[in-house]
Amino acid sequence: MRPIRTASLIVTAMAAVAWGLVVAAPPSIAQVDGRDARAVSLESDVGAFSIAYSAKAQSVYVAGNVPVGDNDVDIFLRRYSLTGQLLWQRMIATPMREYARGVAVDAQGNPVITGWRDNDRDDDVLLARFNSRGKKLWEKSYDDVFNDDDRGNAVAIDAAGDIWVAGRVTAATEYSAKIWWSRWSPKGTMRAEWTAQGSIIGWSEAFGIAIANKTIYLAGSVFETTPDGYVGVYSDAWLGAFSPEGFTRWERSWGTPGRDDVARSVTASADRQVYVTGALASPQTSEDIFLRRLTNKGKKVWNHVLLRPGSDMGNGVTVTADGRSITVVGTLGLGTFDSDAVVLSRSSQNTHRFVTVLPSPGMAPEVSTPDGGLAITVGGRGHLYLSGRQAPTVVTMDSAWPAAYGMSQWDSHLEWTSIFDPVP
Repeated sequence: MRPIRTASLIVTAMAAVAWGLVVAAPPSIAQVDGRDARAVSLESDVGAFSIAYSAKAQSVYVAGNVPVGDNDVDIFLRRYSLTGQLLWQRMIATPMREYARGVAVDAQGNPVITGWRDNDRDDDVLLARFNSRGKKLWEKSYDDVFNDDDRGNAVAIDAAGDIWVAGRVTAATEYSAKIWWSRWSPKGTMRAEWTAQGSIIGWSEAFGIAIANKTIYLAGSVFETTPDGYVGVYSDAWLGAFSPEGFTRWERSWGTPGRDDVARSVTASADRQVYVTGALASPQTSEDIFLRRLTNKGKKVWNHVLLRPGSDMGNGVTVTADGRSITVVGTLGLGTFDSDAVVLSRSSQNTHRFVTVLPSPGMAPEVSTPDGGLAITVGGRGHLYLSGRQAPTVVTMDSAWPAAYGMSQWDSHLEWTSIFDPVP
């Protein structure tokens, strides 16, 4: 495995970038191998896909993937100080390909990551726990009875220290998947598992998880049945609420008929409100970032959509402790191999706070770089911590670098950035 060379760039008092001055609407959605640039960016092997804040450790933990050689991918876990100093880095690296998609931190400041391992036959859910000093305490894998592609996409830790993982398992055939979530002890023993939205044909998957007021919230996508009777061709955004025992409290799905819609991330506030983000397809050609507020009973309060040409995605959402400010991080598709990270914030009453675009540092606007915001969390003293991918040079999709950011939520000033290069 190649070592990772680290380069850090500290940026202070960077003014918020005006929406209309930075994002030029493309004439049409760029297609790459039949898929739009946003979809390729999300499926890429490279990026800091998850971030978590720890008040106990006074740190943020970032997890994601870096490429190794021509056909290998390894997991990294990094701990940063709240001012952006790298404290340590750990890798999960084997001859197989490992992918990280979620990280959470317990009350003692110990991180847990989830993802999957590709063993060349199928994908198995991967779950690993570390202590705050970076020592791996244990690693577990899970393969369902069908021995097909199973993935952990998100992880959360409850007040008792139990670990909750959400993702997907095969439903019945290689052409189907169902939403899956599970509960694990702090020592890595699976206590229980559940599934939802399964079908012989159709693809359902959970991408986000949140725990609040003894309720497990899952966000993802479910297969859609079109008016003309087709099943499993398209997907709707989906949000479900479940008891700790796995009983369904409510489920909601929404979207554009005959198009793919998805919910990527969910969070819940202390005042029992639920916020979810993802992408909604327009009846024409674009996908737009949405932010939706619901009560803990599943009633929609409001829905905000960033309407613009192009293919965009909301990938992470967080809410402040007082419940007044909700912030989304995502990706704006600008063209072939070209996307920018975007941060947008709204009040709990759905009023505008700010929108900031984070292009690659030092690059001219006309240069194509595959940047994107993939995860977000909120810390103390009004700070947001983001992670994603940036490309400081003209590159292809899989040559972008994982990145982490620190930002003030009050004025959207970028306070520090860490971009780390996987190439030795």
